[in-house]
Amino acid sequence: MQECFLPHYNERRTPVDMLVLHATCHADAHEVFESLDKLELSCHYFVDLNGRITRMVDEQKRAWHAGAGYWQGIDTDLNSHSIGIEIGNLSLGQQDFAEAQIEKLIPFCRKLIKKYNQDYLFSTTFKFPDEYKHQFIQYLSYFSKFLNDLGINCEINMSNSNNSTELLVKSSDVIIENDEIYTLLAAYLQLPSNQSPIIHFIDNSIEANVRFQQLLSVVDHLKSQLKLTEALISLKDTENNILKDKLCELVQPKISDNISDYWEPYEGFKIKPYKNNFIEIDIPLLINKAKKIITKT
Repeated sequence: MQECFLPHYNERRTPVDMLVLHATCHADAHEVFESLDKLELSCHYFVDLNGRITRMVDEQKRAWHAGAGYWQGIDTDLNSHSIGIEIGNLSLGQQDFAEAQIEKLIPFCRKLIKKYNQDYLFSTTFKFPDEYKHQFIQYLSYFSKFLNDLGINCEINMSNSNNSTELLVKSSDVIIENDEIYTLLAAYLQLPSNQSPIIHFIDNSIEANVRFQQLLSVVDHLKSQLKLTEALISLKDTENNILKDKLCELVQPKISDNISDYWEPYEGFKIKPYKNNFIEIDIPLLINKAKKIITKT
């Protein structure tokens, strides 16, 4: 890595917990140096169009690149919180960055994140279906046991916000890359992955075998709970469909013109099983018949 130090910096007031990436219209480190020096500004690193990285301020110092700002509860002194990286782009970010820049910048940023973020080395976010959210979160909570049984001393933390679940993985004493954590998580969740899980060592002790069997039993239990939940949902759907059909029959009864659909033991008096009222009486007709009978007698 080449160096071209700027004189514009001072002491940090807080630890580093942020990376700030800028796009600059300069193509090489010499142009960036002249431009920032005239403005009495600075950055920690510059990435030119060919992907070459130049150090311009020591990371321990507070470079002057972010100005006054605010980010997720952090006060206006973003310069103290951050490492500033200028990325050469003649269109100021309106066009795609060069592949050479991306190839160098991503692993470089990962190293910085791992260096300054000592708490968590891996994080990802899930959005589970509401009806299965509890079961998925419960299953995900055993991922740390899965890692521990593989000999990787990690612990996890989960937080829920905005209908999403964030998983944070913290490493205790094993040096492991976040790509390896992702591969192991994919294997645990049976997701597709282009890599094979990297296992640092296998614990063949009795205690490890017992923990493994316990983990298997928990997984089987959660799978059975999931199947039971699916069966209950299917049963409820069937019940709802039956109730809907019955309701439609009551609200809109189908009346048949076929005479066999009712029984008329006496003219004017009908028994109809296909209507809301099972008995239909023609009162005027019956009265007339009664009058005729009385008149005859």
